[in-house]
Amino acid sequence: TATISNTDIADLDDLTTSSADQLTITVASTSATASQLTTVAGATGLNVTATSVTGISGSASELVTLVGLEGTSGDTINLKEDVAITVSDTGSVAAGDLTTINGVTTGLVTATNASTITGTSSALVTLIAAEGDSGDKVNLDGDFAVTVSDGTTTAEQLNTINTKTTSLVTATAVATVSGSVSDLLTLISNEGTSG
Repeated sequence: TATISNTDIADLDDLTTSSADQLTITVASTSATASQLTTVAGATGLNVTATSVTGISGSASELVTLVGLEGTSGDTINLKEDVAITVSDTGSVAAGDLTTINGVTTGLVTATNASTITGTSSALVTLIAAEGDSGDKVNLDGDFAVTVSDGTTTAEQLNTINTKTTSLVTATAVATVSGSVSDLLTLISNEGTSG
């Protein structure tokens, strides 16, 4: 066992040790990438203290990996409760991944670079319920495109998804839509192939 005296993430992410090593590591840097923190977490079998990090950035997949390592004891990494997170993806991001990332912090998750959000109707509705630009929310771009992957969904869910973006919601994978007459009429009135 040993304590690593260097606390700068730029140095810590160069560690070549493994989870078999019992190293006490504290990250004092205020910003870091998800990849850097995952590397540090893998360099010891003890809990890594990273509560000084106020901002984390990375791709959705990198952030989901980091979130899976978060914890306060054992072979995990302890993140700041309200750490701000920035998702760097500019293309397609899964709604489920953004919800998973949001679950690790009470701070804001910024995903305004994502041009397309994909997922089942329920996953998309869950994400949209958490959308916002401050606090414990996920900040999405106002005109992100949406691709719905369900075979079966409801008109209410599709209407909810559609109201959150000014861009196109693609639901061509949906074979069956159910709902009240009013919900179905609202959905039909918004049907189109662009905008």
